[in-house]
Amino acid sequence: MESGEAVNLRVAARFLRDVEDPVIGFLIRNRHGIHVYGTNTKEQQTEFGTVKQGETIDVTFSFDCWLGSDEFSMSLAVHSRDGEAYDWLDAALFFKVTNVTLTEGIANLNATATARRHA
Repeated sequence: MESGEAVNLRVAARFLRDVEDPVIGFLIRNRHGIHVYGTNTKEQQTEFGTVKQGETIDVTFSFDCWLGSDEFSMSLAVHSRDGEAYDWLDAALFFKVTNVTLTEGIANLNATATARRHA
């Protein structure tokens, strides 16, 4: 994907047992394993209440991908509000970010430059 591109990440979680207010999230790491960004439904203030066995919850995370040019992995997780993991898919997805403009680092801050010349 191109740096700055709008992204929709859809996570579908099917529950094999009743769960009280699960949290669904993702984590992006660069190729060196550094945590670049992560969020979840708890941080996004989304609550589900009791989810019954056999139910599926679809969550779509939308963001503009202002990452620097690099290769990244994405992990997906479902856990309790206090952090007990129900399911964790480490490196479930891999993607590469490109940029038509040379940038350095993990993030693309999309900076602009202005200059004035003085005599």
